[in-house]
Amino acid sequence: MPRCARWPGRGARCPGVPGAQVPTPVPRRYCRLRNWNTLFVCGTDEYGTATETRALEEGLSPQQLCDRYHALHADIYSWFRISFDYFGRTTTPQQTRIAQDIFQRLLARGFLLQDTLEQLRCESCGRYLADRFVEGTCPFCGYAEARGDQCEKCGKLINAVELKNPQCKICRGTPVVTPTQHLFLDLPKLEGPLEAWLERTWAAGDWTANARHITRTWLRDGLKPRCITRDLTWGTPVPLDGFRDKVFYVWFDAPIGYLSITANYTEHWERWWKNPQQVELYNFMAKDNVPFHSVVFPCSLLGADDNYTLVNHLIATGADPSAVTPLCPCWHQVSPLFQKLEPEQVEALRQRFGGGQAKQPPPASAPNPSAAPGDPKRIQELTEQVAKQGNLVRQLKAAQVEKAQVDAQVAKLLELKQQLALAEGRSPEVPKGKRKK
Repeated sequence: MPRCARWPGRGARCPGVPGAQVPTPVPRRYCRLRNWNTLFVCGTDEYGTATETRALEEGLSPQQLCDRYHALHADIYSWFRISFDYFGRTTTPQQTRIAQDIFQRLLARGFLLQDTLEQLRCESCGRYLADRFVEGTCPFCGYAEARGDQCEKCGKLINAVELKNPQCKICRGTPVVTPTQHLFLDLPKLEGPLEAWLERTWAAGDWTANARHITRTWLRDGLKPRCITRDLTWGTPVPLDGFRDKVFYVWFDAPIGYLSITANYTEHWERWWKNPQQVELYNFMAKDNVPFHSVVFPCSLLGADDNYTLVNHLIATGADPSAVTPLCPCWHQVSPLFQKLEPEQVEALRQRFGGGQAKQPPPASAPNPSAAPGDPKRIQELTEQVAKQGNLVRQLKAAQVEKAQVDAQVAKLLELKQQLALAEGRSPEVPKGKRKK
């Protein structure tokens, strides 16, 4: 679901239209050709500080800004011939009703916590500086323009008070730390059900490698309570005494938009979203959004305990986070549009989707003596080594060092890639020499 308050496909947030939306009609059209009952929805994510800050910059109200950009997004997707069954938005009564119902169910089941949160407040502007209203230096990687909720460079989630040298984005003044009461989703309490669900889903579903890696990283570091309220006015109101002057945090609220957009499309929306026994859910997104769709949103639905349909297949564009070069903070590496398929991969796809008798698989190739093909630990080690070596090569090229030094590191990178291919059970590609003129 694209962020409404920006042009599609621009900015450092995600690869945008080419990365997240353009590939999605392919599986949809395939499903239709197979006469499978398929629903293809999308919409604009319209709440949050991104909308408020852009509205202030353009001299519009948040609603006026969203009306403008919603139409712009719809026109661009139409130009790309991306024909959604319904292209909706999150600023609707259905969104409020469904989001507040999920919240009430979480509250009733003991999955919400109340705590005092130290928050930055700009005395000059008279407002709390949530998320994009404040910028400063990232406490993890040192990026000078990190936001109050996430660093665009390293991808780490941030509490605004952790920023170094924070500044109000509106007046550029220095904010002060002020305590305020907020509500938190108790992710540690939901970690067990989440891990059990992920184990079942990963066994049967198709998740891209980067989606699995990002999710594992969150679980490895241990889940922490996640604040789901903000001191703002533009958003879904919190239906609880003592918090009615607050709204839901956009990343608690926004994924619920899939449900509300479907509810605006058909009154039978629950046949899709409360029917995991018969519905398979595919999500397509940029890698930045993976943890919200693989951890936070599933935890919300698991905690609500209302037979919700959870994602079965998560396809994320972009490279593994460790493979993104630190030299250019607004560049994201996008997966190649075309990829060579080995004969055994073609046969596996034919067996899965061809609808005919499955053929016998080709004879297995000789095993790699250094590691058994498919060894997850070995594959993970080599993947990280390839990413690090790739970053080193890009840094050397950017620094314009001597060609011999670059060539030596490129040779090491190719050797690591060949080892990774063998570990994954693929035939390593032999580097091709330059053509003679």
